[in-house]
Amino acid sequence: MMKWRRYPKKLRAYLKKHKRALIRSSLAGLLAGMLATDGFGKLLIIWYHLTDDGYGSYLPPDEIDPAPVASWPPILGPEVFGVTETSTVAGGAQTLPRLTRSDLKRFFFPKGFEDDITLYYPERIGLVTRRFDRRPVGIWDASSDSDADLDVLNFYNRIREAVPALPEAYLALGDATPPGNPETNAEISVYSALKQWKPKHRVGVWRPDGEIGKRMIAQGCGAYPDFYFTERAWTGKGAMSPAQRYRVHRGRIGIFHRLGEPTVEHCLFRALMVTLGLHPTEAFFFKEGPVTPEEQAKALAALKLLYHPAITPGLDEWTFVQTLLNRNMIDP
Repeated sequence: MMKWRRYPKKLRAYLKKHKRALIRSSLAGLLAGMLATDGFGKLLIIWYHLTDDGYGSYLPPDEIDPAPVASWPPILGPEVFGVTETSTVAGGAQTLPRLTRSDLKRFFFPKGFEDDITLYYPERIGLVTRRFDRRPVGIWDASSDSDADLDVLNFYNRIREAVPALPEAYLALGDATPPGNPETNAEISVYSALKQWKPKHRVGVWRPDGEIGKRMIAQGCGAYPDFYFTERAWTGKGAMSPAQRYRVHRGRIGIFHRLGEPTVEHCLFRALMVTLGLHPTEAFFFKEGPVTPEEQAKALAALKLLYHPAITPGLDEWTFVQTLLNRNMIDP
């Protein structure tokens, strides 16, 4: 490195006086050059890999949770459904269990919410019913290095076989002739990444806020339904009805599991069910371990009730339950 004494006296004085300004202008020029050559992303990658002991946004190998040792039951396997003998379908018709009032508590209206929670936090979705309407749902992958949209679409269609009232879905970025009107259709975006990402880097366009959002990120599985949070939607002339306010028009899913592990499908099942309308309860969404076949069947049955024509978005718990009881759709 050159020593200060090797420069002429006046030059040394000038550099010393304007050192900070010169450093700032040099960094600004470097950043502008990288932006001009599409290098900003590379700069971020370099920054990540120069921090946190050289692992950047990834966990050290010895901190990555191993794959589950015990076998997890398949999602939507044959044991999830019952079979009716009178069906004309080969092998019988698939049926879902009839739920009781207490069964609904596993999937809707979790307790512990405060009245003053901001409407922008996902805690709000546990206070009323919410769901998509009949508009088609475009599914797209928000990750830059993944083909998760096709996996999610296939998974969605398997759920729709059990709940036919769900809207039709398609690949938002791959279907040349999408159904409905893409300008007004609903959408589900999925952000998937590998299990080795550090929790603080598990971010994306789907990232939820609030305490529930933090817990979702910590467990590596996120589901965030979006509503129309606008002043016009809530107050004043032309305010939206509850059914309009709580119509899900966009769902965001985040999955952070090692690809190929059985936990991926279990996370995706929970995330899709909550995105489609179930609430993030302790007994279902935040329950550790696999989703058992019994839980899968009851979750699908709960979703089917939610998409019955008699149920609309924006119902409180009492109205929701009474509507189902009055129509003999659940047991007391």
